[in-house]
Amino acid sequence: MTTHQCITKTLIVGLSGPSSSGKTTVARLLRSIFNIPASAETNHHSVTLFILHQDDFYKTDAEIPIVTTPLTQRQLQDWDSAAALDLGLLERSLRFVATHGQLPPWGLASKEPEEDGNAGGAGGAGGASGSVSDADIERYRRQVVATVLNPTPLPASSSSFPPAGKSPRQAAALGGGGVEMRICVLDGFLLYADPGAQNNPSIPASITELLDLKLFLRSTEARTRARREARSGYVTLEGFWRDPDGYVDEVVWPNYVREHAWIFEGGDVDQGAVRAEVRERCGIEVAPGMGERAVRVVGYGWAVGRRVAGA
Repeated sequence: MTTHQCITKTLIVGLSGPSSSGKTTVARLLRSIFNIPASAETNHHSVTLFILHQDDFYKTDAEIPIVTTPLTQRQLQDWDSAAALDLGLLERSLRFVATHGQLPPWGLASKEPEEDGNAGGAGGAGGASGSVSDADIERYRRQVVATVLNPTPLPASSSSFPPAGKSPRQAAALGGGGVEMRICVLDGFLLYADPGAQNNPSIPASITELLDLKLFLRSTEARTRARREARSGYVTLEGFWRDPDGYVDEVVWPNYVREHAWIFEGGDVDQGAVRAEVRERCGIEVAPGMGERAVRVVGYGWAVGRRVAGA
């Protein structure tokens, strides 16, 4: 007998943080965990996770803005600002994902190398420092099966995915078959609009509002510098970019501080506590620690995902 599957909802998850904080690594680890086909073990429910990289929305090399660095007065391209991104295309792509539950058809070929944080197996943590083993991944997958795909019924007042008050099993009973969950992780360095920004924020609120869940990874300035400087460079639309000497100190980190100081007490992105209203009003979940171990962040992401999935 064929089991009919109906998509109840597509969940879009923002995964943000400073450059080289392990975002892509964690996204790929979560993809390894949250891709489970329908089977008797899952009561014919399934979950699929795919990734959309903000880095795939850069403008052409010639359109990247030029800035004068404050310390050395050099004229450099600024790849770490909203002005370097085609935000209109990003928003259209997110709206397509929200409507159709899949990546858009207009050719967003990823420029992210798989070896930088490829999920699964020893050394899979890549830039997030700290490997995640196959055993770790399998353990989390089993938790997804047990708690997300086969949860206990929810109270009617719960905020959940599938719809409020319905576990996948209950939703399946209503729809005549298993439930297919689709999760899109948007991995990007600038995703969350400052609600207190005067005039126009760098990232439009219309993009932030499309995110059902907002996750944030932290990193220190020293760790960001070490990881970014260890990279050979970045593939662009028209070529290859290598950071000039001092690029993190003069461009990358100052941009990060300017765009994200509002999240932390006293604007201290390095050591400051997360402001209470960031979670309560803006719904941003900040990962514990400063990116020391990817497995900790994956566990954290799982815990948040389990809550949103209606466990």
